[in-house]
Amino acid sequence: MIGQRRIRHYTLLAVLHFAFIHSAFGDDVLRIVEVSVDGSQVRLTYPAEEGYYYVLDRGDTVEVIAEAIDLAKDSNTELTDREGTERKQAYYRVRKIATEDSLDIDGDGIKDVDELDYPGVVDPLEPRDADLDFDNDGKTNKQELNNPSGATDPGDAVFENVAFKTADDFNIAASLGVPTTLNPSMPAVIFIHQGGATRREWQSVAKQAFREGWVTLAYDIRGHGASSGRWTNAWYDDPDNAPEDVKAAIKYVKGLTNVEGDRIAVVGASVGGNLACVASALYEVKTAVAISHKTSAVFNLAGEDSLQFRSIYHLAAEGDQSGQRKRWATELFEQTSEPKKLEITKGSGHGVAIFNTDRTVPDRIVQWLRDTL
Repeated sequence: MIGQRRIRHYTLLAVLHFAFIHSAFGDDVLRIVEVSVDGSQVRLTYPAEEGYYYVLDRGDTVEVIAEAIDLAKDSNTELTDREGTERKQAYYRVRKIATEDSLDIDGDGIKDVDELDYPGVVDPLEPRDADLDFDNDGKTNKQELNNPSGATDPGDAVFENVAFKTADDFNIAASLGVPTTLNPSMPAVIFIHQGGATRREWQSVAKQAFREGWVTLAYDIRGHGASSGRWTNAWYDDPDNAPEDVKAAIKYVKGLTNVEGDRIAVVGASVGGNLACVASALYEVKTAVAISHKTSAVFNLAGEDSLQFRSIYHLAAEGDQSGQRKRWATELFEQTSEPKKLEITKGSGHGVAIFNTDRTVPDRIVQWLRDTL
């Protein structure tokens, strides 16, 4: 037990006075490598080691530095005070604690190191999240992390099968994920599959997005999966067909009481990528991700000769369709205003098959959404 063992920790002290940073060191302290100010945030960089985690404490006087404001684990070398420059003066201490001696700083019954393993799901500085059921599996976060048989993942999404109607009366089947958090409103991410597939091709990425604390909706395009209609109803170049599904999906998530209506993203592959571009230009979504999309199809689906794209992460494989998809992604990237990103991956994978060549692409998609959503 922690109370019966000597907790191995070291401390680092720094004082912030207006815009000036000074370091005060004792005998057993970590060395501050860098202190920087970014807007209202103060960032402290320090040498980190595997097997330890680090706690940033803040105080108004050097004698009392007791408010824990940030934690980081293992090789993460940066801690942040997000309100740093809003104070005229602040003193900081960084504690280095062995993971095997983990504390429970927020007193919620879950060890700090266990909460640090599930960022976005639980917060080591927020005691109220322990009794929530983030992934809606019938067990609280505390029950999953303190399971006597071994911790289970408290962020492993349980999706609900839902359906909604389009304006032209198609029934669209979808998988909805709504994490249980303390946030009164959350961003939403809509996933659109490629032609001939179903919403299930996005399941693993939707789970990643869900554990960020975002509402997720992956739907079957009309004529696919469990949605009504025939495949021919999709008409991938017809502005009066598949785009109606996207509009209905956006309307559906905006109608959820816990969705922040101006923070919606659309992520799609192939025809789904084309529709993501259309949504970016016409449907007031905040950001988008388009994979293996096609210039002419985007404009045909939009029914417009000119479009203004904004905030799109464009991806294509260099060998897909003999390099055509790379060319189209580049064309559409050049027509997109900032923020924007273009990535050409190796191989010839189409749509989500790109993930088979580079399994880190989904991580970069989620990072893009973090930055832009």
